[in-house]
Order: sequence, then structure tokens, then C-alpha cells
Amino acid sequence: MVDTTTALKSGNLLQAFGLGNFNFGIGTLGTILIWIFMSLIVVGFVIAIVIWIIYKKTYNQNIHIYRMLGNKPSLTLIDKAKIIRMGAVGDTLFQLRKMKKFIAPPTIQIAPHIWWYWQRPDGELINFTLGDIDEQMRKAGVQYVDTDMRMQRLGIEKNLRDRFEKIGFWQKYGATVMGIIFVVMVTIALIVLFSKLVDVAKAMDSTAQAITKMAESVDKFYTISQGGTPPSGLKPAPS
Repeated sequence: MVDTTTALKSGNLLQAFGLGNFNFGIGTLGTILIWIFMSLIVVGFVIAIVIWIIYKKTYNQNIHIYRMLGNKPSLTLIDKAKIIRMGAVGDTLFQLRKMKKFIAPPTIQIAPHIWWYWQRPDGELINFTLGDIDEQMRKAGVQYVDTDMRMQRLGIEKNLRDRFEKIGFWQKYGATVMGIIFVVMVTIALIVLFSKLVDVAKAMDSTAQAITKMAESVDKFYTISQGGTPPSGLKPAPS
């Protein structure tokens, strides 16, 4: 039989306590404990996600509770509620999670899964919605367009613009400066063009005179070649 002290020194815990001849060291035990701990964390995380999904699916109704605070209606609580089926004929109740109370199912829905309730001084919750503001204004004779208010708004807007909007030089005079530059450039281009046209006209005049002289010379040569009387100053070539 193996001595207990020797088994403990070798790290074989199972053999030290007479549980068999297994080489089960402290390192192996630590690895198993780490794996068990990691597995518990993963399982706990998965369970938490499942519970959260079930909670979101169950408490899927948003209850907005209003009441008077400081002489004006105020939103005091946003609660979650789940639908509880009662009986075999389809009756339902709403169970509020934070307020820990049951209320009758509402009939006026503000948006998908959103319900508004008004809390009376006695704690009773009344399902409500907003009234027709346009109809109430028409009944009260309120005008939609107030000329005085519109003029006041325009005056305030102008004052704010003059005070806070600083207009730069180019933003204010940019269009004028660009217009002047364009006119100057067009004027310079026209002056250059006209000066070049004068030169071209002179060159064309010189060319026309040269062509005229050449035509006269050709005509004189033709006359001499045909035996005619040459013009003064010219003598026919000896035969």
C-alpha cells in the first residue's frame, strides 16, 4: 500500500486518499476547475441572454403615465407591461412591471405598443390621447396667421442676421468686382483685335497693289509677244 505522505508529495491526490492508482496531479485539477469555471460563465451568459429575450418578448407594451406636476401635465413614468390572458374567452389584463398593478386593457393606442395613461389624484389610470388641436383652434376662433407675430419674427431675424452674420468683402462686392474685371478684359481684347485688323487691311492693300502691277506687266509682255506696239519706254527684242 502506498504511503499517504509519499502520495501527497507526488501530487497524486486520489491515491493518497485510497481512491485508486490514478496519476491525477494538481495541475490537472486546476485545468479542470478552470474549464468548469469557464463553462459556468458561458452557461450563465447564455441563460442571461435567454432571460432578457423572454423579458423583452413578454413585457413588450410601453405605458407612458402622465399626471399634474406644478400645475401642468407632465410625463412621470414610463413603465413596461405584459398581456395576461384570462379565462377561455380571450379576456386580457395588463400587468405593469414597475407599478406592480393590473389594469384593464387600453383601447387608444398612440403608436405600436405605446399607450398613454393619465393618473388621477386617487391613483386611477385613464387611457387617453391628444385631442384635435386644429378643431379646438377653429372653435376658439384662433387665427393661424398672425400678422403682428409674423412681422415681429421677421424683425428679429433681421436683427440677428445683422448682428451675427458678418459679410466679407468678396461676399458683398464680389459680383461687382468680377463684372468690372470682365468689362476691362473685353475692352482690351477688342482694342487688340481692331489694331490687328488695321494691320491686316494695310497688308491687303499692299498685296492688291502688287497684284495690279504684276497684271500690268503681264499685259505688256503679252502685247509685245503678239507683235504689237510696245508701250513707251519698251523696245521689241531683235529677231
